[in-house]
Amino acid sequence: MIEVKDRIPSKPNRVRIVPEGGGAPFLAVWERADQPIQEGTPVNKYLFDSIDEWNFPLTNLDDIEIDAQRVTLGVGWTTINFTRPLSGIPRVFVAPSDAFIISVMNITETSCLIAARQGVTASAYAATSSGGAVTTKITYMTGFDFVAAEVDVVAVYDGGVSV
Repeated sequence: MIEVKDRIPSKPNRVRIVPEGGGAPFLAVWERADQPIQEGTPVNKYLFDSIDEWNFPLTNLDDIEIDAQRVTLGVGWTTINFTRPLSGIPRVFVAPSDAFIISVMNITETSCLIAARQGVTASAYAATSSGGAVTTKITYMTGFDFVAAEVDVVAVYDGGVSV
């Protein structure tokens, strides 16, 4: 959890103004003169601390942890480290930037291996009928090669939520 602290300036409401069109920067004191009909709630440590005290009811969804990032895969298997350790083994979803076959393995709380593959094709000529002239070009898949790819990776640990 983030520790929220109030900012404590040594010179309250003082701002440095830098003219957009050029010129020397100068210091000024900021005073709100908007004559509010109603003062707003100050955004400060007291506000954030009071939010914790509102006692929102906990639900199963409170256990969900998500890590999302865009990464570039190398040719072959690439280790993807999550930005922070998750509390359990997540489900990993990968969206490639192009029409690749994506494989994911060795998923842990901190990382997984991801590879992108693309079909390799070859061409041949065939006859349209038995004994006919060989005039029709066909393209067929011979296998898959590892390729570099940019992908979006989302790891979701659901904390044991069953739907």
